[in-house]
Amino acid sequence: MLVSMEALKSTIGSNDLRPLLSETDRIAEDLKRGIDAAATDFGVNVRAVRITDVGTPPSLMEELAVVARAEWSAKVKKIQAEAEKFVATSFVEASGTLASVPNSTDLRQIQALLDISKEESAMVIVYPMSSMMGQQIAAATAGNQAKQKSTRIHLQDLTDQQ
Repeated sequence: MLVSMEALKSTIGSNDLRPLLSETDRIAEDLKRGIDAAATDFGVNVRAVRITDVGTPPSLMEELAVVARAEWSAKVKKIQAEAEKFVATSFVEASGTLASVPNSTDLRQIQALLDISKEESAMVIVYPMSSMMGQQIAAATAGNQAKQKSTRIHLQDLTDQQ
């Protein structure tokens, strides 16, 4: 009896938690070998060891769930990193192609505007930047945005002071 307890302790101690719950056949075989090796000295031959019930306390199940979530999260991050590497490589290849073909960047800008205009609430206004009118529109738009930002900042400062 003591030999079987020692074999059980050494087998359990040499395994991770998950295999203890999922690989009972392999563990039973390891136990059989351990018990049989010690029992042959006494003329006993162990034919089989069966594991019939593995009791798992709730705290152990919670720990296993935490480990599983952490491993899953790590796998997700690795997949995302691989996808980002692929996208970055594709961008480098695309920029090389665009740089080698004359006027291709203009076509890409038109494609980007087309993609933006497909949004439901999008409004795209195209004006020539080389003309004086285009520069005035751009300056006025930038000026309005700057005024709105400074007003928001000023209002924020007033609320912070109160």
